[in-house]
Amino acid sequence: MRTARASPEQVENALRDGSAREIYLACRLAMTVGSAMAQNANAPGQDRVCLITFNTPAEAEAGADDTVVSTKYLPRKAAEAQAAKSGGKAKAFDYSDSTQTVAGVTYVITNNDEERDFCEKAFDRFRLTSCSARAWITPASR
Repeated sequence: MRTARASPEQVENALRDGSAREIYLACRLAMTVGSAMAQNANAPGQDRVCLITFNTPAEAEAGADDTVVSTKYLPRKAAEAQAAKSGGKAKAFDYSDSTQTVAGVTYVITNNDEERDFCEKAFDRFRLTSCSARAWITPASR
């Protein structure tokens, strides 16, 4: 099966002239470019990190797992911006291509899906099993 390729000029001409074949080629090119960007780890929004929020700046600095209040898996720029506005209570952590152990469970992180799962689930054990008052207060009610 041959793949049709269209130059930017052909795309412009197809959209201007409206021929069915040329419009088809323009659409194929757009889908190919969009698909390639979605698979590119360096595309905007693909570099993601785990934003971890703690009760106090001191807890954030210590980084103890059992003091985690919430986590979010976000694009790096968004996570760093939120951390900067947190008054020191939040930090962005990059866990890509690493091995982490939380509460005796070891996580081998080799891709974005595993990093997201680790970020969103690994610290739940502390939030759900803790008897402290903060464990029973949802972030929305704080």
